[in-house]
Amino acid sequence: MDKVLESIRAQDVPFDYEIVICDDGSQDDTKAICKKWDVEKYHYLDRPYHAGPAAARNVAYRECAGDVVICQASDVVHVSPSCIERLCEFERRTMNIGICYNYDESGAIESQYCGYPMHCTPVPCPPQPFNPVFFLGSVKRRDLFGIGGDDEDFVLPNNEDNWFTLRLGCGRGLRINWRKDVWGHHLWHPRPKETHVDTYEPTWKLLEQKVKQATETGDWTAAGGPWPYKETA
Repeated sequence: MDKVLESIRAQDVPFDYEIVICDDGSQDDTKAICKKWDVEKYHYLDRPYHAGPAAARNVAYRECAGDVVICQASDVVHVSPSCIERLCEFERRTMNIGICYNYDESGAIESQYCGYPMHCTPVPCPPQPFNPVFFLGSVKRRDLFGIGGDDEDFVLPNNEDNWFTLRLGCGRGLRINWRKDVWGHHLWHPRPKETHVDTYEPTWKLLEQKVKQATETGDWTAAGGPWPYKETA
């Protein structure tokens, strides 16, 4: 988290922005690190369980005040200059997704997680299996609220961001703008017992069920439905 926030604050952003973090019950020094980097909004979920990344993100999304929401994983460092500024640029009816590489424990690039040229096709409707992982991207707040944020039916990590992107594409009519000028590095970190491999199969099955239902009903919002939206002052 320290490296992530350092990479954000190091940018020369020509407009006002805020950092919103939801801490899903961590037992480390996240709160102190957020204070170090003057995080504007910090929320700690003090509860005996983890509801999953989707639920925590929704707490943060609802607190966002700007017209644009930059959505990113908490372990992704901004590498290219002016990531924030570039992610706040939109073509008509688009969302932005940057390039993100995964780094192994030695600090070497292990694989590409998302972005150009790995994925360079528009969101298909009805969708076919694809993997537009939202590790570092942005969307207009009105569109994020229109789909009801992340779907909290996804309790386990994995595929909730694919569903998020599909709903923006099929539900809001947005196409993906694959940003070649936005780079992020996914930092290595120890993983819990339920590895990505363990969670991929059940979340993929849930994604398939969600897509089938949405294709039949035409409803691409999250399980809780769309959120009330108000323009910012």
